[in-house]
Amino acid sequence: MTSGYYIKFIVLFAILVFVLMGAIQLIKWLQNKRYAGDMTIVDQLIIANNTTLLIVKVRGNDYFLGINGKSIQVLDTL
Repeated sequence: MTSGYYIKFIVLFAILVFVLMGAIQLIKWLQNKRYAGDMTIVDQLIIANNTTLLIVKVRGNDYFLGINGKSIQVLDTL
């Protein structure tokens, strides 16, 4: 095999690596843009060791949540 073959292989491999790295960065950016700032905790009250009541604002809607060690339940929409 000639040196030209190896040079083509290295160049194509480098291009592939750059394309994959760019795709990964784009996916991370889109995930952060899609979900960033959409949810805020308005208030919380700790009832017991593993039990908490939360008021959460998600995309303009307020939800009253009950959280314990094993589950999360939407108790009401406000």
